[in-house]
Formats: sequence, structure tokens, C-alpha cells
Amino acid sequence: MSPRTLTMKASLGLLALVLLCAVAAVQGARPLLQAPPEPTPPPTPIVMWHGMGDNCCDPLTMGHLQRFVEAALPGVYVRSIMVGDNTVEDTMHGFFGNVNSQVEEACQALAADPQLAGGFNAVGFSQGGQFLRALVQRCGGGNGTTGSGLLKVKQLITLGGQHQGVSATPGCDTLYSSSSPSAAASSSVSA
Repeated sequence: MSPRTLTMKASLGLLALVLLCAVAAVQGARPLLQAPPEPTPPPTPIVMWHGMGDNCCDPLTMGHLQRFVEAALPGVYVRSIMVGDNTVEDTMHGFFGNVNSQVEEACQALAADPQLAGGFNAVGFSQGGQFLRALVQRCGGGNGTTGSGLLKVKQLITLGGQHQGVSATPGCDTLYSSSSPSAAASSSVSA
């Protein structure tokens, strides 16, 4: 081959390389010699527990919220706690179930879920917030804290949980006389 042919082939090869790099840059591809990006870890799983009168999967409440979270955080695993064998039992347990049994059942079910083994964020609504608090206190922890360490709860978020109890029944102030201690306590608590 003549030197001129070699020079022309080298020039065409260099031009092809420059064009490939330009196309890759325009399309947002990584440069040819750069290491591949580290894979993005999936979002931390979320466990939700509903309040009294609701259930895990109602399409207008908790089911809707679960679909919303899954759409907002692609790839997130969301588990909505159901106590009992179906949604009717789940709703009834909110009114009549034994809290200790419900917390134990939820603890065992979550511990058996392999997608939660690395830990999860817990979100409780009203009564569900109180039940999740009990779950964290009994089944979370480890490392010298309270709880069995069976579950790895990263964060607990409660919305409308009655963590300091209920001091009065709204609309029933006439049941208390103004001299009783409970009437004085309820008048000092604002709604």
C-alpha cells in the first residue's frame, strides 16, 4: 500500500471515530473509554398500615395510595399490611381485634417477606401509626435497643396517630362536670 493510501485510511478511521463520539454525545451515551455507571440501588421499600375503618387494599384509599407511591417512585416495593385472611377481616380487626395479636401477626408476615430483609420505611395512618409504633418497639431494634431486632425499620412516619392517648371525646363535653380533673384536662387541649 502506498503511503498516501495509508494516510487516507487513517484519516477516514479518525473521522469515523470522531463521528461516533459526536453521535454518542448527542444521544447522551457515555464516552467510549469511560467506565459504566454504577447501578442505582432500588428505593427503600415502604410498609403502610391503615387506620380504623379502612383496610389494606381499598381501591379508593390505601390501594389508591399504594399505586400513587409506586408511580411516583418507580421500582419501589410497597407492602400494605393486612391482618386476617381478607379485606373484610382486615377492616373488622381494626375495630374488634386484639392489638397484641395483630402486631405479632404483622411482625411475622413482614419478617417472612424477603423484599423487606434489607430494611424498610414504615408509614402508619391514625390507628395504623400506633400499631406500627408497637411493631417497631417489639420487632425492630436490636443492637442494644429495645425490640427483638427481627425487622430493620429505617424510619417510622405516623400521620394522625394518637400517641399520647385521647383525653376527651369531641362533642361530649357535657359528660364532664367543670370540677372534674378530666374536664380541666380536656379544656386545656385544643383540637
